[in-house]
Amino acid sequence: MELAEEEFRDLARPLEIETVTPESTFLKMTRSRKLNKKQKPVLWKLIQIRDREAKKRDKPLFKVLADRLLLKVASELPRTKKALSVIKGMSPFNMSKFADKFLKIISSPGAVYPKPRRRKKGGWEYLKRLEKITKWRTKEGRKRDISSEFVLPRHLMETIARKNPKTLKAVKEAMSRFPYRIKLYAAFIKDLF
Repeated sequence: MELAEEEFRDLARPLEIETVTPESTFLKMTRSRKLNKKQKPVLWKLIQIRDREAKKRDKPLFKVLADRLLLKVASELPRTKKALSVIKGMSPFNMSKFADKFLKIISSPGAVYPKPRRRKKGGWEYLKRLEKITKWRTKEGRKRDISSEFVLPRHLMETIARKNPKTLKAVKEAMSRFPYRIKLYAAFIKDLF
């Protein structure tokens, strides 16, 4: 019963939703597509135009211009209104609203665009700790005949691996929102590291 209560409390926690920015949109879109040095600045400027227009109209980004359309324009780099108009998604409304802006961007020289930043999650040591705690969680789940996710939720495992607790007190602090699991597992987890 205590485990179920703890799970419900965890599930009831508000989600941490990542804020969508022009930079995050650009980085997400360029990760999935191979764009050259001429295409990336164009995509970046197109995203900025869409972002400003969405704010002005108080509309979601996809209601203003779809990601696919921006990628297509940036990858094809059309030089004329006729070439731009045949791109799927360039409706008559989009043509009247954005054609001149798009063509101006395409014909202007490249600009600076966001570069991906390496996120530090802890490197190899972090990954070793995460692997160790994952193996332990799997064995513990089998031993108790429950899903390993009920032993430790993934986000809690990642938190513990990132914090790298060396003492029982540090393990308990990392697990502070999970008192039932502290009683069951804190000592075992401390011994893993």
